[in-house]
Amino acid sequence: MAEESIEQQVLKQLELIYSPENLEKDNFFREMTQQDPEGWVTLKKLSCIKRFKTLINGNLETLALAVGLSSEFEVNEDKSKLRKIPVPEPTPEELALATKEREDEAQRMVLDYNYAKNIRSVYAKGFDPEEQKDPIREYFQKFGRVVSLKMRFDDNKAFKGSVFVEYESPEVVDEIRSQKHEFKEKELLLMGKQEYIDMKAKEKFEGVEWTPLNDGRRQAYVIEFSGAEDMTITDIKKTISQKVKIGSVELLPEQKGCGVVQLLETLPEKFLESLEDKKIDHLTFRLADGKETEENHKPLVVPISDNRRRVESADMAAEDAAEEVVEVVEAVAAEEEEAAATSARDQTKMGNLRQRKHEALSQKSHQLHKATQML
Repeated sequence: MAEESIEQQVLKQLELIYSPENLEKDNFFREMTQQDPEGWVTLKKLSCIKRFKTLINGNLETLALAVGLSSEFEVNEDKSKLRKIPVPEPTPEELALATKEREDEAQRMVLDYNYAKNIRSVYAKGFDPEEQKDPIREYFQKFGRVVSLKMRFDDNKAFKGSVFVEYESPEVVDEIRSQKHEFKEKELLLMGKQEYIDMKAKEKFEGVEWTPLNDGRRQAYVIEFSGAEDMTITDIKKTISQKVKIGSVELLPEQKGCGVVQLLETLPEKFLESLEDKKIDHLTFRLADGKETEENHKPLVVPISDNRRRVESADMAAEDAAEEVVEVVEAVAAEEEEAAATSARDQTKMGNLRQRKHEALSQKSHQLHKATQML
């Protein structure tokens, strides 16, 4: 892969800093973009931000050249300012249609997700009410990697003698269903989870014509990735979509740059086999962790001790706060210089800028103090 030019690296940082995820949490930069009614930000101010300062080394022309590589940004006539090209305000009809489409898509994703889990899961009944989870898991692991195992309890929290077991693919379920099963000399009743759900639905609505809602829906599988520290979810989706159809992407909050992605109609093992060194660009992939919590049956992240997590979090908070203090000083200084050059007699504006500088520094200094107190 060819090495990225400085302009391409600058453009990537522009896309990151203007991303909805960053604007939501970066109050300082969001306010900077809102100071001009049309969204213009001077190149000089941007050059004071750390992520650009280390790349352009004071050369504002590099920022302008980076904008020329994108259809999402533009510079003004004298190439002293840039902005993200505004998106036209949608009409009420377009808003209503978009809302309905989002709701329909959300419902479809939930149904797809549930159906995908159901067709790769089995329902098994016939266990002793006193049976423990580990022996049951050990039994079902003989047939394939168990992603999750859920013991079913009644209203009095007594084990009902039945479980749901999720595997990595429907093919494992098909193989298990074709066999007879005994656990500790007791025969088990076993069927696919989706088959069990459809059976119960027909019993509940006896006499009513019943068609399973999820027939023909896509199968989805989950795989983990790492190496996404400087990427947005949109970047991640674009990168992985080069190779395979995907569904939702979710970042893991306790592991920076790591997350999980749904693979549509592709087995995780087949996907990994198709990759060189299990990589796509900067992303590295591996099979999802099959461990889960008793409460919600979601994959667990490798645990970090509470004390280590607290120290690491405080370190990051202190570093971020310190960097923001520097950015506030330099960006407001650039704004003061600009105001002095364009309107030397505008004392009111200069006074407002100094007041804003004082307030911003006070706020960031408080954040820095609070972060360092955590260490």
